[in-house]
Amino acid sequence: MSWFDSYLVLDTETTGLNADKCRILELGLARFERGTLVEQANYLIPCEPHEWKDEITRISGITWIDVMQAPEWLDIWREVESMLQHDTIVAYNASFDRRFVGNRVRPCISAPHPLFDASRTWLDPLPFSWAMNKPGPNKLVNVCARYGIDLTN
Repeated sequence: MSWFDSYLVLDTETTGLNADKCRILELGLARFERGTLVEQANYLIPCEPHEWKDEITRISGITWIDVMQAPEWLDIWREVESMLQHDTIVAYNASFDRRFVGNRVRPCISAPHPLFDASRTWLDPLPFSWAMNKPGPNKLVNVCARYGIDLTN
């Protein structure tokens, strides 16, 4: 079985860039089998008032009210965990998302978790955008715009 037979696309929106000091505000998951979407979920996750910055709304569209009405992480963890249990994970700038998800997940588990298995495959399209050598920023939104890829949810 190849990675393309079954994979999970993961994306986060965060309160900042430092995974040790900032938090996930939104976690999006989409599981595919043989290229067909079979399951998807999107979770807003609350943060502390001191972690909120107005630029978050400008960048992501997420508002303070959105996250304050969201369920706590422990209330959604089992559902998230079931999606993270299997599949190759595909994430644009995977090292960023992996650090944030790891910091959020570690307090919820007591034993080794498949997410942290060294043999777990994480695929990252970001290096491909560097290799394509097209001019411009390599943020996902910019790369998709250059290649005519629609990011409408």
